[in-house]
Amino acid sequence: MLVVILGEPATFATSGEKDWKEKLAQGIQPCQKEKNYRGIALRFKLSSHTRNRQPYDLDNLVEPVLSVLIGKKGLFLWQEDKP
Repeated sequence: MLVVILGEPATFATSGEKDWKEKLAQGIQPCQKEKNYRGIALRFKLSSHTRNRQPYDLDNLVEPVLSVLIGKKGLFLWQEDKP
């Protein structure tokens, strides 16, 4: 499954996180029960390597994505845990 989300990523625990998660949730399809996803590759294209003079941390960029993939879309759960 290839998903492209356009926009400037917001990091975990920042003012833009809620809007970024909403954009992610709109762009990522719900889990297809017949699919068995085993991995993920992420590519972030940033307009700058810093935001508010602070460098981006990879874990803070990834956390909102994983939150949506697992918490809202049900991807990457063990088979018996899937809704």
